Amino acid sequence: MRTMLHAATLAMLLTGATGAAEDLEEPVVEIPAVSRDLAECLHLAQLVWQPDPDGDARLLLEFEDGRSQQVFVRSEALDVAGLDMRELWTVAATGSSLQEPATLESLLLANSGEEAGAWSLRPLGGSLTLVYRVLVPTECDPGRLRRLIPMAGRTADAMERGLTNSDEF
Repeated sequence: MRTMLHAATLAMLLTGATGAAEDLEEPVVEIPAVSRDLAECLHLAQLVWQPDPDGDARLLLEFEDGRSQQVFVRSEALDVAGLDMRELWTVAATGSSLQEPATLESLLLANSGEEAGAWSLRPLGGSLTLVYRVLVPTECDPGRLRRLIPMAGRTADAMERGLTNSDEF
């Protein structure tokens, strides 16, 4: 009898029949949907992505040398001089060392050679972050996205390797 009672108690605990399991459930966090036009364009471009917590598209690029880079495509359109633009961005480094004069000088020199994007410093997650940013028209051009997303990722990955010799982003 005692064995059957222990078995019944164990079964109740495992199935959550005591009601205590309800208290342990984690709250469901709603992730905002990526804008429909962006989702459709990424699908047409045959790119693999997932929504991030801000409702933007997150792409993980994996390169031949084993390195990887995350690129984000902002869901919300930006008004740039009356034009609807979308931001592609990717992180290359974080930390206070980005404010050192030699690093800032190298970033300015790097910007002078960039044709499609530019380096910027942003406060993200409580730290100063080096971001490579490319603006593209919101009008869907799958071919443009297939070329610019990997270009942005490779550019940021090369800077990350040069500044930190790591593969964090």
